[in-house]
Amino acid sequence: MANKTRRALVLGACGLLFLPVPLLGSAALADGLPVPGDPETNAFRNACPVADADREYRFVVAADSRGPDHGSPLNADALAAVFSAIGALDPQPRFVFFVGDLSFGFTDRISLVQEFESWQDTIRPHYPASRVYPAVGTHERVDPANSAQQAWAGFRDHFDPVGQERAPGGEPEMSCHYYNKRFNPPRDSADYYHTVYYCDFADDRFFVLNNDCIPTGHSVTGDNPNVSGCVGHELGCGQFNWVRKHLADNRRRHNFFFHHEPAFGTGSHNADGYDDPSCPNRLAAAMDNKKASRNDFVRLVGYQRGTALFSGHEHQYTWRSIHHQFVHNRLNNPERTRNSFVLVLKATPPGQQTGPATAYSYDGSPTKAPRLRLWWTSASGPPDWEGRIKASRDDAEQFRRRGGEVYLDSSDLELMRDPDRGQQRFVGLRWTSVKLPPDRTIERAEIQFTARADSTSGPRVEIRAEADAFPAPFSQCRYDLQRRDKTASRVSWQIGPWSRNRRYSTPDLSAIVQELLDERRLGRRFPGQISEVKTGSSGAPWADRSCRKFMKRLRGEVIRLADYPGQGMPYHFAVVDVAEQQVCIRVHSWDGTPLPVP
Repeated sequence: MANKTRRALVLGACGLLFLPVPLLGSAALADGLPVPGDPETNAFRNACPVADADREYRFVVAADSRGPDHGSPLNADALAAVFSAIGALDPQPRFVFFVGDLSFGFTDRISLVQEFESWQDTIRPHYPASRVYPAVGTHERVDPANSAQQAWAGFRDHFDPVGQERAPGGEPEMSCHYYNKRFNPPRDSADYYHTVYYCDFADDRFFVLNNDCIPTGHSVTGDNPNVSGCVGHELGCGQFNWVRKHLADNRRRHNFFFHHEPAFGTGSHNADGYDDPSCPNRLAAAMDNKKASRNDFVRLVGYQRGTALFSGHEHQYTWRSIHHQFVHNRLNNPERTRNSFVLVLKATPPGQQTGPATAYSYDGSPTKAPRLRLWWTSASGPPDWEGRIKASRDDAEQFRRRGGEVYLDSSDLELMRDPDRGQQRFVGLRWTSVKLPPDRTIERAEIQFTARADSTSGPRVEIRAEADAFPAPFSQCRYDLQRRDKTASRVSWQIGPWSRNRRYSTPDLSAIVQELLDERRLGRRFPGQISEVKTGSSGAPWADRSCRKFMKRLRGEVIRLADYPGQGMPYHFAVVDVAEQQVCIRVHSWDGTPLPVP
């Protein structure tokens, strides 16, 4: 037990990596991260808070059992060895998540059926197939036209997470729900079938996502599909909005995420030439390929009590903490407070032609950007706190037509008609680091705009807040402002004539802010670091090629099996033990040997 404890990856509540930062002294960097290689930084290995007596339940994550090529679609020997090791664990895992590439691919519908049936037949002697929850990967499809639809339909025919708890040997306490098509872009009827779903168990939620094969209309970047009808390397707006809906304020203790392609690749998959230090600035086959949409997702997860991301795809075991160096946002401060909120202005009626009243945005002038003013000592005198919007992405416009386009880089904010782009429906404003004392009564609140142009009249707008204690930044996804959950409290504002460079304030918004304080726990402490664990390979040909440029940028936080000879075959899986407020992850080799952590 001592050996296993020493090699445990320990996560605190809500995804905070349990690092004894106060003990680091000069070994800590300015941003609070440990210095790689310093012996003190790995002191957390010496204790795992999840003891056998404390464990509530256990689950396992594995990936990539495909064979090397067509004709050997499944590495059955390796898959059987891994599930034999899983079946020998004590205590047994309640369920297993398999994050993609079950087989090599298929040439027609018949071969797809045969491969999935062979996969299930291989694991059944060692572990109940009804307790395995798969994610779709790269090799669940191949090049024939429309194979995306075939692969999705194949999942539907062979894997039914929603009904597995009723199947023989299934986990009766698991409750699963499929992706809902109402989150699709307008007029898009694409269905992910059974490849996108979430499951609830105990006090935790598990999201299984598809970041390898999404419909064209869902792509944030507008990519064209490949020959098999898929857009890859992103979740797309449909899944993004679906995750946000079922993640925001769900009051789950832990939220785990499973998808095939890693959020942050290290270059070992499809990495020909990546051993060269001059490797390209983006990776070909991971979410790095589309950094902006990847960062939107990681921010969403980090801001909303995400605990860990699990992926496969690159046939390696790697692990890293995701912090602000990866997504240019501070996600790793354990003292971070729930102190950001979004206010949304909605045109009423939607098609009104009045105005526009034009205000400065952050891009137009940081010193004239919208200012939030709050009073809690009294309703008069200087405000107790005031602050302007501080970033380009923190003010946004959503258009009534143009497919619900969200524009983040405008030099002004039209309320509510843009002469160049048409009628707007929503304007979103986001403030961070708002110093709000919990358990106080807000006496008065207002937004102050500075007019950028003269206008003879303005529209009527409705102002509400996003009903979230720490809302994510605005994303590129269409209808982003419209689809955020809003407070019940609202304020109507009839905008009058405006004169250039004059300041204008909204009516009192204290009821909206008070609702956030009372019901959304604004002002409470909230950790914001998540971990990504790449379980790598349980049978696929293993690649140890890595781009040193990316490895260096990860600052020593990557473990590669090649660095640890004598571990046997490089087939491995992650064992996750969950206790009341702690998560402990150990990665095991196929023979059950625990592997090191960074």
